[in-house]
Amino acid sequence: MLSIKQLIPYPILGIVVVSMCSVGPLLSLDTEAREAKTLLGDWKLNPDETERLKPKRKRKGTHRQGFSVHVMGAPTSRGGSRQSGRSPNMPEVLSCTSLTLSRSVDQIQLSCPDMSGSRKFKIGKHHGRTVRWNNRELSEKYRSTSRRVEHEFQLKKKDRMHVKVSVKPKNARKLEYTLVFDRVSEPLSNTQ
Repeated sequence: MLSIKQLIPYPILGIVVVSMCSVGPLLSLDTEAREAKTLLGDWKLNPDETERLKPKRKRKGTHRQGFSVHVMGAPTSRGGSRQSGRSPNMPEVLSCTSLTLSRSVDQIQLSCPDMSGSRKFKIGKHHGRTVRWNNRELSEKYRSTSRRVEHEFQLKKKDRMHVKVSVKPKNARKLEYTLVFDRVSEPLSNTQ
């Protein structure tokens, strides 16, 4: 087996070592700049970008619209209409207009004034929930007997955070929601 010294002449090896030494500090500066951006901090909902990313609903054919039945002179609705707003079974993060993400040793805490209390994401696998974390992404997946839920918080360009929530009820179509948040404050320090 040949060594690297036998394969590469000495002058070329010297150039490679010198060039790597001169590029090394540039690579570390880029890495430090990348690590400075994190999901931790205060965020505010950007309604314009959220509306722009909203998926377009396709209508397939004609659907039977609901009709009304009159019972003793009072109209009652039968099908075809949906309640507006968020269903009680939907994740609470969808109702947030502002939120704060902070980290303790092994968990990420989501605080939102629109939610009742705060939400904690324990990193790793706990009680059927899988949570993954790095400075630029937080994801959680869990499954119950009635549905499968996925949360994804991703740091995007222009210091924006995209929150994607997908809910797949049993025997029903998958529902996907995307919210876009802009940073309000500087990133919090990342305590390990």
